[in-house]
Amino acid sequence: MVMADVLDKEPREQATFPVAGDVFVGRFTIESILNRGGFGCVYKAMQNDLGRPVAIKVLRPATRVGFNDDKSAADRRLDIVSKRFEREAQLVSQLRDPHTVLMYEYGQTPDGLLYMVLEFINGQALSDVIAEEGAVTPTRAVNIVLQALSSLEEAHARGVLHRDIKPPNIMLYSHMGRRDQIKVLDFGLAKSMDDPVFNADNPDLTDDEVLIGTPRYMSPEQIRGHRLAPSTDIYSLGLVFYELLVGEKAVMAKSTMNTLARHINEVPIRLPDELEVEPSLRRIVNQMIEKDVSKRYASASAIMQDLENYKVEPSVDYLDYESLIEYELEEISVEVVAPPGDNRKRVAIVILIVFFCLAIGFMIFGDNTEPEAPTEVANEANIKVTEPTQPANLEAAAVTAPEDLLDSEPSAELDPPVDAPIIELEKPAEEITVKPSDLDVEKKVRTPRPTNTSKKIRKPNLSTLP
Repeated sequence: MVMADVLDKEPREQATFPVAGDVFVGRFTIESILNRGGFGCVYKAMQNDLGRPVAIKVLRPATRVGFNDDKSAADRRLDIVSKRFEREAQLVSQLRDPHTVLMYEYGQTPDGLLYMVLEFINGQALSDVIAEEGAVTPTRAVNIVLQALSSLEEAHARGVLHRDIKPPNIMLYSHMGRRDQIKVLDFGLAKSMDDPVFNADNPDLTDDEVLIGTPRYMSPEQIRGHRLAPSTDIYSLGLVFYELLVGEKAVMAKSTMNTLARHINEVPIRLPDELEVEPSLRRIVNQMIEKDVSKRYASASAIMQDLENYKVEPSVDYLDYESLIEYELEEISVEVVAPPGDNRKRVAIVILIVFFCLAIGFMIFGDNTEPEAPTEVANEANIKVTEPTQPANLEAAAVTAPEDLLDSEPSAELDPPVDAPIIELEKPAEEITVKPSDLDVEKKVRTPRPTNTSKKIRKPNLSTLP
């Protein structure tokens, strides 16, 4: 059914906007108003048959036409608006880029309301993000703009212009733990580029009384009413890029007329010189907001290519909390690695050598008899151990000792005093002092088992020595 035919059945004066609780066109329960503008309202609703949330944009044609005092003129313009809406809705319904809000259906109510049923995005408008956080890092700004360019690239390839790119029409949301995913909203003002009927040069098919777009983000050719091209959306997105990096709007005029004049005068709009940004990124942004169309980027794909070639290190400010935790763990793991020149292995080897020498010393010089258990333990802090000068000779001496020497009673010269605090062994190069914390004599040195304390130690017979 042609939407103009519907208008003949019901007078447009009876058209009223739905309110919360109403069931719209028999299938959508209105929940709340998301936005209200001069052309209509945007509602959050529930699609009853599928149980999914949707956004419904409802327009009243009479509001756009503005000819209520002349019925013939109003009817003619109303027919024009309906045809344009149907044409543009058909174009927008074909857009499938992941960064473009999907249109599920469109139509016109019996009482003359035009509507679009759109994908509902639970996120935050980019305008609110900038108002809360101010300027963002270059890395984050590039990530957001690249996604918006992807949406525009497909739309332009299908001959569709957005005509109202601005921060409120870019929605940020998180998906599967990935933050700063975007959707470009409000293609409802979209316009065909190649349709010879619907263009700005035909006064019968345009609303000369209505300036389509937002003055603060409109291109000079859009203000002048010239034929539009993809460079029109690029100019608007360049102003959004500027706002992301600076944290303030590029055009700060107080009145609408001064705002429009700022776009069409000869004074260029440029990123502030004091802004710390890479020269290559500065060039890209400034070329996007060139007032002269011949100097501006002509396509979204050209900007995407330049931004892909622009390299910037990821900022810690842009990392989410999970990435930041992994980043810190990596730093910690690097710090705990033992530095070069660690002496712990050498210290352990020295301690083993000392214990080995002590064991040999007790094997060679220890009393064969079972001596009386010492009543006092020597002070471990005074023990100083040195390695023997010739370990090989000591082993040989233990093997080749005369039989009578081994069988005889130990000499007083060979038997060290019981309370001697120091055991001396020879070492050719250096002395090694073992601290009590490094050498546990009580645990490591084999102590002779105590015997009957009533026995006396036999004195050596010196006469048997050669």
